[in-house]
Amino acid sequence: MTSTVDIANSALRKIGAGIITSFSQGTPSANFINDRYDECRLELLRGHNWNFAKKRALLGRLSDEPAFEFNYFYQPPDDWVRTVRVHDNDTGKGHIAYQEEGNRIAANSEDVYLLYIADVIDPNLMTPDFREALAFRIAMDGAVSLASSNALFDRMAGSFDNAILKASSTNAFGDRAQPLPRGSWVTSRSRSQSSWPE
Repeated sequence: MTSTVDIANSALRKIGAGIITSFSQGTPSANFINDRYDECRLELLRGHNWNFAKKRALLGRLSDEPAFEFNYFYQPPDDWVRTVRVHDNDTGKGHIAYQEEGNRIAANSEDVYLLYIADVIDPNLMTPDFREALAFRIAMDGAVSLASSNALFDRMAGSFDNAILKASSTNAFGDRAQPLPRGSWVTSRSRSQSSWPE
């Protein structure tokens, strides 16, 4: 089992800072982690369509309505971090026009089905590659805040770039390619090419 403290200590070890036993123990390392851990975690969650963080929901319609352009406001789930797709049916086919406004989603559809990135807090629900990228992201900030080293920041930034690329590449293996919409230019090109003689 992996804990948030394990991820934090992985980041701290990368920059040679003192490790911690809790976020609230009051040491410089703990104060830094307490300040930056969640911000870095949310930054990474927002940055990619992580399969481990995807969730689906039928949204509840709010009583107040947009002043113009859209007919309804809908309330995203409490753990909503970022929208992936929005549909007006439970088949996940097609897309609808929508607008995120604050913590609401405006749309014209009578029903709104949301595929979204959730706020994953439990490290054991994250992939190992994501946890490693998160540790390097925290280490980037710690290189300046704790180690006061721009050179170390540059090394951590390079390692983070490699780690996030690896994590996102591995994540892509779990995605099935979405079918092309009917009548699209690409579909027609694909059909015409499939009939060409070899």
